[in-house]
Amino acid sequence: MPSMTFSCISSHYTADEPEQPPKNWTESQVSTWLRSIGVKEQYIVKLYEEEVDGQILLTLNEDFLKTKICMKSGPAHLIIQKRDELLNGWFKNGASERQRSQ
Repeated sequence: MPSMTFSCISSHYTADEPEQPPKNWTESQVSTWLRSIGVKEQYIVKLYEEEVDGQILLTLNEDFLKTKICMKSGPAHLIIQKRDELLNGWFKNGASERQRSQ
């Protein structure tokens, strides 16, 4: 498999503190996040090749990951669980900031 390098748009991006909502992430930002949660490179490359960006990440389910990406159950479950945690944190933090700005 050829070596692929992915980079983020922003040098300040971290998986813990994204600068923009996950739904706006590029394929590269999704790849970076997947690496940060410990997903194997073979799955990251496959999802990148399938053009999974942030908007698509939000719609993924375990069945798709297992049947279309040929992912094992463990990594598929991890991605969905971590994605849901990310979204819960994002919306919770976003709501707090909106309340402070009012």
